[in-house]
Amino acid sequence: RYLLGASYRYDGSSVFTDQLRWGNFLAVSGGWVLSEEPFLADSEVLSFLKVRASYGETGNSAIDPLATTTGYTSWGRYGDTGAGDLLNRIGNEDITWEVTNTTDVGVEAEFFEGRITTKASYYHQNISDMLYQVPVPQSSGIWSGSPRIWRNVGDMVNQGIELELSTVNVSSREFSWRTSFNLTTVNNELTRLALESDEINNGNDIPLVNKPGAPLSYFRLARYAGIDPGGGYPLIEEMDLERFEATGERVATGNVIPATRDNLQQHLFDNEDKSGLPTFFGGFNNDFTYRGFTLGASFTFAGGNYLLDAAADEATQFNSGSSGAIRQEYVDNYWRPDRRDAEFIAPNWTRRFDILDADGNVVESDVRFDRRRGRERTDYWLQKGDFVRLRTLRLTYNVPLDLTQKLGLRNVLVGIAGNNLLTITGYDGFDPEVVNFGADRNRNQGFVGNVIPQVRTWTFNLNFSF
Repeated sequence: RYLLGASYRYDGSSVFTDQLRWGNFLAVSGGWVLSEEPFLADSEVLSFLKVRASYGETGNSAIDPLATTTGYTSWGRYGDTGAGDLLNRIGNEDITWEVTNTTDVGVEAEFFEGRITTKASYYHQNISDMLYQVPVPQSSGIWSGSPRIWRNVGDMVNQGIELELSTVNVSSREFSWRTSFNLTTVNNELTRLALESDEINNGNDIPLVNKPGAPLSYFRLARYAGIDPGGGYPLIEEMDLERFEATGERVATGNVIPATRDNLQQHLFDNEDKSGLPTFFGGFNNDFTYRGFTLGASFTFAGGNYLLDAAADEATQFNSGSSGAIRQEYVDNYWRPDRRDAEFIAPNWTRRFDILDADGNVVESDVRFDRRRGRERTDYWLQKGDFVRLRTLRLTYNVPLDLTQKLGLRNVLVGIAGNNLLTITGYDGFDPEVVNFGADRNRNQGFVGNVIPQVRTWTFNLNFSF
């Protein structure tokens, strides 16, 4: 009827120095089974009811084991002898545990002797002293293409709800139908940065930004403003650079300007409501049984996030390089003198255009429009990543015992299953369900290149026992 649990951990990790090696982690939980109380014991509707709450602390030390040590490498600066040494890694002896404090409050209930089962909970996570590799200026003299140093960079909050529902819709001797559903929401916010800079971004590579007061990994992009009808080159909205220098605000002037390389580097707008991380996800299942047949369908879904289809951007905006792929939608849909209302820009081998004024006169000749870095993109291909996917569809049949026994077998089961058969989404790319791996995986979600879509498969099976 009454539940109480507690634990205490005193963990040490050799990743950290002796003075910062040990961490204290406490967890407590409690529950109350109200359905055991006399005032609910005789209920004909409610067969089980429990409320619960918990608080727990966990530590993360899953980083480079050499994060606190400084390393050197030999360098043949003095001929081929390798006599010179260079720094190739800077250690940080001040790093310590990343700690997550989680509070969870929930309720569990069953109705009509288990015909309906529900769970609902609210969770709140405070992540403090997050561990992250911070870029180091190459002027530091470190021999590395992208020098970095481990630091405890700040704090973050995750909170949301978790729901589960299972029902037995029909239950008879020959036919049954069961349904289950689950949903998780995630409200994410970076609350503090302990850095010299007021934000973390991916520099030259990816247009994703992390700043206190905003969700993790939101997009900072130029705003696409169509195609110049006279020149066939792309346009973007102009940002008030003077106001930005004075206040840090990114505000549009109301003018449009050519999407040159320089302009794509400067006229960038924050999309704090458009993060690469989903804000909800879940699934629902249906299982039908009739005599020896069982049909099951499992769906998954996720959404609230945005995806930048960088592969489509390359293939439709700057398509005329020596080895790039061109999307089908670009064919016969690009700007030319007799098709000024086309969706995509004019093909251009050199990726240079003449910039025109309102009267069609050349203002600048042979100006670069190609991007130098991954972040120099527009929001044209920024799309919602919501999807619903038929993850699995399966049909099985248990051969009747009177037939299997004649064959000298105890049980025979035959079946067929299909995976990834249907995806419902408004995303135009190859696959809305993409994950970027690597050290920066949580900060790089949403920036999508050429990825292989999840494979559609069919599986046939035959199981039997003697």
